Amino acid sequence: MDFNYNPFALRPENEEAAKILDAATRARFSEWERRQEIRRVAKANDDRYSLTRLLNAMRNDRVQADAPFEYQVSQRIAEQVGREPHMNYYYVPVDGRRDLTVATPSAGGHLSQTDVGPGNTFTHFLDIFFPYQRLGITRLSLQRPATIPRMTGTVTTTWLVNEGSTISESQFVFAISSTTPKTVGAYCEISGQLLKQTSTFAQTFVFQALARAVAAELSRKLLTGASPNGETLGVFNTPGVGSLAGGSANLSKVLDTVQTVETANGLLQPEAAGFVTTPGVARLMRGRESVAGSGLFMTGNNLASYPCVVTGGASPNLMVFADWSQLLLLEYNVLEISSDPYGANSSLFKSGIVGVRVLWTVDSILLNPPSFVTTGTLN
Repeated sequence: MDFNYNPFALRPENEEAAKILDAATRARFSEWERRQEIRRVAKANDDRYSLTRLLNAMRNDRVQADAPFEYQVSQRIAEQVGREPHMNYYYVPVDGRRDLTVATPSAGGHLSQTDVGPGNTFTHFLDIFFPYQRLGITRLSLQRPATIPRMTGTVTTTWLVNEGSTISESQFVFAISSTTPKTVGAYCEISGQLLKQTSTFAQTFVFQALARAVAAELSRKLLTGASPNGETLGVFNTPGVGSLAGGSANLSKVLDTVQTVETANGLLQPEAAGFVTTPGVARLMRGRESVAGSGLFMTGNNLASYPCVVTGGASPNLMVFADWSQLLLLEYNVLEISSDPYGANSSLFKSGIVGVRVLWTVDSILLNPPSFVTTGTLN
């Protein structure tokens, strides 16, 4: 294609316009060529993403040659999230939630994970091992840092005495919560022979192990995280959250936590209300009665008619009651995976062990802090 060809015979004073037109045409052609290349490598690999193909290619430092489709997908994701691609670290599509036009193959249809793919597998296991999922937390997918507006105050209501009566104006206070990506990592070691022999099983095994570790750590830090430490800011460290003193793990303490949130008008979605506590506190309450002969006040994972999630992430022995819909989990949909062919210990080279590390990027915000109340240590 001759970009210097000028079918309109532009005059010299229009040379600048001609250059701009040239640049725009070249850019469009370059984008078209890039999309055609993505389509070509997608078709060459049966349009299927393979984590094991990527990991094996990483072991041999031949990703572009042996896993061209996975390489192109990683490049595209890096471009979308504004990150520079770098060697030995590759981005895996997560849950098919990327800014691509699925209906048009050349514009991204070949990259859409319509079947259960690696990223879907990871988030599937993450949901299984993530206890707050059952309480109805709010989840939001993002690609870049953002500011989340939230509103405080209540709407004023007025009874109109007659036609001349007026309604009192409601005064709201708006607050802004800034979110920046926080990254949690996990590491596991697997057999190189496993990667070579059983593609689907190995893929599932890797993501199950990594997702379990990430979910456990995220569960802990959503409660106790301290933002200056590079962690998401947890419930216990968020200003405006209600708190009660510790003491005996009895029914009275349980009811006090519920009343505190109700008094603050914090139950915005009552169906998402529930408790989170530790195995130690749960054991105490499962063996106690409100009064002698009345029966245990915690049965299974039900406490005072509300669901109760028991997790080691709430350590030390404490309890949280909340409308969990007011916990916003921000998922940046950037799953970065890297491989160490020798494992954490180079002596493992003799065993053919492969180390796999994953980095998962998230953040969290409490939309309405009064919807949460915490207790001190219970005994």
